[in-house]
Amino acid sequence: MDTLKILKYKEKIFPLIIGFLILVHIFILLQMLFFPYPELFIYSYLTDKGFMPYKQIIDQHFPGVMFLPVNLYSLGIDTLAEMRMVSFALIISGDLIFAKILKKLFNKNTYVFLGLLLYVFWQIYFEGHVLWIESFITPLLLGAFYLLMNFFDRKSYSQFYIAAFILGLSLVLKQTVLPLVGLIYLYLIYKKVPLKNIFYSLLLFSLPMCMVLLYFIKIGIIKDFFYWTVTFNLTAFAQMGKTHPTINDLIKTMPVFGTAAISILWLIRTRGLKKALLPGLFLLGSLFFAYARFDYIHLQPALPFAVILILFLLNNLKRNLLIASALVYFLVSLYIFIPSFRFNNRPGISPMLNDIDTVSLVNLVNKYKKGGSIFALGTYPHIYYLTNTLPPGGIFSFQFPWFMKVAENRVLEGILSDPPDIIVRDTTAQVDGLTLIDYMETIEDYVEKHYKVVDSVGSSEILVKI
Repeated sequence: MDTLKILKYKEKIFPLIIGFLILVHIFILLQMLFFPYPELFIYSYLTDKGFMPYKQIIDQHFPGVMFLPVNLYSLGIDTLAEMRMVSFALIISGDLIFAKILKKLFNKNTYVFLGLLLYVFWQIYFEGHVLWIESFITPLLLGAFYLLMNFFDRKSYSQFYIAAFILGLSLVLKQTVLPLVGLIYLYLIYKKVPLKNIFYSLLLFSLPMCMVLLYFIKIGIIKDFFYWTVTFNLTAFAQMGKTHPTINDLIKTMPVFGTAAISILWLIRTRGLKKALLPGLFLLGSLFFAYARFDYIHLQPALPFAVILILFLLNNLKRNLLIASALVYFLVSLYIFIPSFRFNNRPGISPMLNDIDTVSLVNLVNKYKKGGSIFALGTYPHIYYLTNTLPPGGIFSFQFPWFMKVAENRVLEGILSDPPDIIVRDTTAQVDGLTLIDYMETIEDYVEKHYKVVDSVGSSEILVKI
């Protein structure tokens, strides 16, 4: 009887332990630099001001939370504090869904706690302080995974259809969801799910994107959408915009993704891969998020599934080997983690958004502007959002070399049709070692002939008409 009471007590207290761990997750992130990608601000802002995505806002991402009538800015999420609340909401929801997944997979509180602890640790390391598209996708993929697990256990087709719809929502956020979806449907065929039900799920999966496409047809941007999200990505961006991991990057991902790969090999050897096949497919499919441009934030969707595979490995190790492996893993992980945490341990500072130079630059723009447009040349493009101004001629593009290779003349046409009151210029700005101004020579020549420098902040200059 006493044992039964203890077990009941443990079951009651365990959710509190998980809640405490999630609070620790948020607390640690609060001690770190918070960095939302500027695109989340500027794209939503311009869309809300009536700019048409892909036709007037040059970009290669799927619309997601930025390019639709209902977006972050239209919902009133337009400050750093509000963006951080969104980030925390996404992180907490992801942690809770992941805990439920672990409980269902392992049915042991020890593994739920250990798995969530590992996930929190590595989520922080893999740029958990950053808010970007993958931040929105991660809880969606976790939700879809949980529903698919329930479907295979109970043959609940309603959960299968909801999972398909959630994956469709993920596709609206980013096109690199497609490889994962392809792997999932191959797995469904392998599991002999009736083709009729697969067809119904595909209809639900395609529904969100079909609605977006119908909207784009209505506003007349469907050709622009396909050019920038498909053709451009396969040509100019593929040639100039891709980044690949360095040897150092790969070494630093080994404790997570290397260990997950070892787990897969171990499970194949011991004929235990069947139970880990679904998380393995989610891991493989999610790695495509880091294919085009390797950054740690792009690995976030793959992270929980790597942790699941690590737990499968731990569950199969003998006690002595488990203790030795855990000790080595702990020491190596801390060695990798601590320098990164120290570098980002600057709470309250977000470069490009509220640092001293940016605040000073915003004040100067407000001082010199006369009510017309302004133009950011090589400097922070979200200066428009920060100063409540618009780019000239109703054309906006991030001035990455791969964009300017295609869009420089269109941007120049906007400047010529609507000469800006002032120009904010940074001739030293670089991306991937490429100086931005070098890829806008025509625009720079025009600026040199028709504008003069009247003020500066750091490396940024304020120019007005001659």
